[in-house]
Amino acid sequence: THSAASATAVPLWLPRLEFLLALPPNAAGEARVGGGDETSQRREAGCIKDAAALTIRGLCVGYCDGPDVIQELNLDVTAQERVGIAGLGRTTLFLALRRALQVRSGSARVGAVHTHRIEPNTLRDLIGVIPQEPVYIEGTLRQNLDPLEEYSLEAIVESLFAVGLGRLLEDGVAAALATDFSGCLGPSELRLLAVARVRLRRPPLLLVDSGRGAGEALVKDAVLACFPQSTILIAVDSPEDHARCDR
Repeated sequence: THSAASATAVPLWLPRLEFLLALPPNAAGEARVGGGDETSQRREAGCIKDAAALTIRGLCVGYCDGPDVIQELNLDVTAQERVGIAGLGRTTLFLALRRALQVRSGSARVGAVHTHRIEPNTLRDLIGVIPQEPVYIEGTLRQNLDPLEEYSLEAIVESLFAVGLGRLLEDGVAAALATDFSGCLGPSELRLLAVARVRLRRPPLLLVDSGRGAGEALVKDAVLACFPQSTILIAVDSPEDHARCDR
């Protein structure tokens, strides 16, 4: 288990930002930076097919003109390892790894390449995130799970059952996926839905922030079951959480 940082106030814009970062590449409508196709960019990032090693050296991160939230963080994570992140500053770390926050000093490498050299869409494709409080767009279940319609109906159904949300399909798959699900799910189920969404992409590196509702153990069990080939950094808050990790 590794400790991330010291306490700090979290800006009010973070939930919206976390949502945008949780979407697949291009779903949020951001501009593409850099050139080359996705296959060559993956190769450039030094990431293997199923998992990515992570190396952090002397990382310092903070918000605006405030003090460092993360100070001189060093961390080595091997491919497919599951590492628990304890203490405060975990959300800050995850945002920094996805380049939503500017690193003040130090570096982070995915595979053999520094994250600041990886094209933004490729970085988001390589690093998945389960935020503290997932936010969903107004729309149907399928639009939230697969906004770009990249995945088959079978893959979406499989992902929902894998995280324990098969009950959403009781009235039929087509009807369920075309339904506005807002208000139908509790906090832990919304987190499970976020797991199902990221499972469709199967990112080589997955960042899992800590939820605040009952049933969080089910969420973390689902994460570890659904991503056997991914490298995982997961927020831990209890001895049970620690026991789920390699360290």
